[in-house]
Amino acid sequence: MHTDDNLQRRGCSLVSICTLCKAHLETSEHLYLSCPFVIPIWQWLSSVFPIQFNLSSIADILKACNFH
Repeated sequence: MHTDDNLQRRGCSLVSICTLCKAHLETSEHLYLSCPFVIPIWQWLSSVFPIQFNLSSIADILKACNFH
C-alpha cells in the first residue's frame, strides 16, 4: 500500500500525516489498527462476523481470520 511510511522508505521526501484523522503519521499500523476512523469499522466487523479481532498487530488480525 502506498502509505507515507512506505514512500519514505523508497526515498520520497515528504511530510507525513494521516489523511483521515489529520493527527498522526500515516503508517500501515495507524491506518489499519489505531486511526479513530478505523476502530468503528473493526467493531462493526466483529458484530457481523463471529470473530474477536486482536488489534495489536496486522498479523494478529490475519490470524483471527484463519478458519482452518
